[in-house]
Amino acid sequence: MKVHPHLLTKSLITSILFLVVLTCAVIIFSPATMASRQGNIDEQPKRVLILNSYHPGMPLSDEEIRGIKTTLPADTAIFIEYMDTKRLRDAGYLSLLREVYAMKYAGKRFDLIFSLDDDALLFLLEHGQSIFKDIPVVFCGVNGLKPGMLDQAPLFTGVVETMHVERTLKTGLKLYPQAERILVVTDRSTTGASNRAILEEMALSGRIGRPFVFLDEGHGLDLTELIDKLRSSPRPSLVYHSDFFQDKYGHALNPESVMPLVSENAPGPVLVHGGMYLGLGALGGWINSGFYQGSTAAGLALRIWAGEAPSSIAVVGENVNSVTLDYQVMKRWGIDPAAVKISEQVNFINEPETQWHGYGLYLIAAVAFIILEGLLILWLLHLLRQQRILRNQTLQSEARFRGLFDLTPIPLCYTLNDGRFVAVNQAFTEVLGYTVEDLPAIDDWWLKAYPDPHYRSLVLESWQRSGFMNSDGIPKAHERRVAAKDGTEHVMLIYYNFLDNYSIASMVDITEHKKMQEMMVQTEKMISVGGISAGIAHEINNPLGIILQAVQTLAQRMRPDFSKNREVAKSMGLDLELLEKYSRARKLNMFIADIESAALRAASIIRHMLDFSRMSQSHRLSCSMPVIIDKALALASNDFDLKKSFDFKKISIIKHYIDPLPDIECTETDIEQVVLNLLRNSAQAMGADCEAPRIEIHLSCQGDWLRLEIRDNGPGIPVDIQRRIFEPFFTTKAPGVGTGLGLSVSYFIITNGHGGKMSVQSTPGNGTVFVIELPVRSNPEG
Repeated sequence: MKVHPHLLTKSLITSILFLVVLTCAVIIFSPATMASRQGNIDEQPKRVLILNSYHPGMPLSDEEIRGIKTTLPADTAIFIEYMDTKRLRDAGYLSLLREVYAMKYAGKRFDLIFSLDDDALLFLLEHGQSIFKDIPVVFCGVNGLKPGMLDQAPLFTGVVETMHVERTLKTGLKLYPQAERILVVTDRSTTGASNRAILEEMALSGRIGRPFVFLDEGHGLDLTELIDKLRSSPRPSLVYHSDFFQDKYGHALNPESVMPLVSENAPGPVLVHGGMYLGLGALGGWINSGFYQGSTAAGLALRIWAGEAPSSIAVVGENVNSVTLDYQVMKRWGIDPAAVKISEQVNFINEPETQWHGYGLYLIAAVAFIILEGLLILWLLHLLRQQRILRNQTLQSEARFRGLFDLTPIPLCYTLNDGRFVAVNQAFTEVLGYTVEDLPAIDDWWLKAYPDPHYRSLVLESWQRSGFMNSDGIPKAHERRVAAKDGTEHVMLIYYNFLDNYSIASMVDITEHKKMQEMMVQTEKMISVGGISAGIAHEINNPLGIILQAVQTLAQRMRPDFSKNREVAKSMGLDLELLEKYSRARKLNMFIADIESAALRAASIIRHMLDFSRMSQSHRLSCSMPVIIDKALALASNDFDLKKSFDFKKISIIKHYIDPLPDIECTETDIEQVVLNLLRNSAQAMGADCEAPRIEIHLSCQGDWLRLEIRDNGPGIPVDIQRRIFEPFFTTKAPGVGTGLGLSVSYFIITNGHGGKMSVQSTPGNGTVFVIELPVRSNPEG
């Protein structure tokens, strides 16, 4: 269909004039011009935050951002946050956003905040003061502003999105008068609810002259249901597509994929008020401009920076909208573009190419204008280059900071000043097992990390007494025993660093370091005691040998059955039988036996001390650990001293061997003695009071180490005794029962004699585990 020449001429001239005016406006209100005209604006680059209600890719809000960026000075640092409320907007999600923004922007200052669309405005009205503190807010794209909403918000002003719904519907009826009804498409978003209220009032008023049919009866629709309703609706009808950005399940929908389906299945032309739908099958209407909204809002920001108070700037309530129609859609529904008689100017899209003969001057003017626009764009891009670089650097810095927190190898946690935990990093969870859900507040941390009330009170008193910082402002290191989630205890160095409204606690796990310190102290004790023991043993051994030899000789020379004794006694007139009777009557024989027994016991102790003081020089062979264990078990079963207190045969012996088990090079008798000492120790610890005594022997190869564990179900060992259990002469047995050298000699044999490791693990009431690790060495002869 051809367009009348005079209509084309008028449209072309009007379009060119509009572009010229727009170019002049861009030049006049460009950042450089505005900066030169407004000398009272601070020369420092401004920092602004754009809080967008939706997600990237929403055409209207993207246009609003473009309008803001185009109008602001080129060196303005712009930060953008997408709230994504088209997809999710329940109270819990909004509360989480508040916490994230509070942590992310704590201590950061902005010169102004732009609020895009209704959800962002409502969020800032409720939480803006607590998060950003006295920062002006300019909103745009808002169509749900009600009287009184800004009465308590003197720092707020902005631009209201005016929808010419009534004009659009009346224009549609002029173009398609045969329509018998108006079909309305809405959703349940904040904006959708506001627009639906306008349409419902219009339907009740009867001003349009056609009945309204709301396809969503109030429960929401998904896309399939919407298409089915459109297909089943009677013809001819007009469809007013107000909003359908999310379905009834809250899933976000892309207008670029929804509108083609709506227009294809609609029983008549589709009217819209948003420019995002044009070119996708909609007929058109009085179209809002997101770019105009953003540009106007940026102009208000410049006025605020020039010194005007936000409360003195009236909210802009009327937009410059115009009628825009899709030429191809008009042809589809039989509407003649040449016959369109609307008093306002009409803009067409998708017009077919026309003959330009006779309009060469206009073509040259258009080309010149395009070149001018291109140069202008290049100039603006040059001015904005520094802003983009700064923004990218800021984003990279923030990303590095977030990554640093999560990837830091030491445990970290963030807490607000009111005691709430905000975040813990991965290392915190790996070491202690706690997540943010386990620690809602600082009181939960005190109860779980310090379960012992007495120790907890000592920790609290220490914090209060010594404080968190040194005099030079550096955080103090506090050593604490912290209980993990699984009940294990860690020794931690804790540092607290307090910022504006939150604190960071960093922790260093020194548990293994403390164990190594204790082992070093233990080794030093063993070495020093070993030297002392050797000296004492050599000094005592000789006189002890004389005592033992003398008492044995005395007992022998009093015996009447020795011929030499009888011969000497007879020469002296002494009756040995009477002497023996006298000795028994006066218990002299018992005294001599006691002296001999005590001397033998002392000799045994001296022998242990000498074994303790020097490494065994016995020949080492390749030995089988299971064979050594079996020999030790056999010795324990026939141990006379052990039977006096407890019958070893009543103990249930359970073996857990994990193949393969390589042979080790060792002194078999030494390792056998160590295993026997541990078996004796377990049997004596369980005693006769244990109802079902049990010893488990675990044997496995772990890399280059053969690991032996001897477990019992006895009463366990208190922590204070565990620290001293390998000290020489330390014993908890009754006097005369033990020498206190069994475990210390065993420890010395394993660590000093065989280069291994030996440790104890015990919880009172849950038994004891002795762990031996011996290096696996290949047999040279094998």
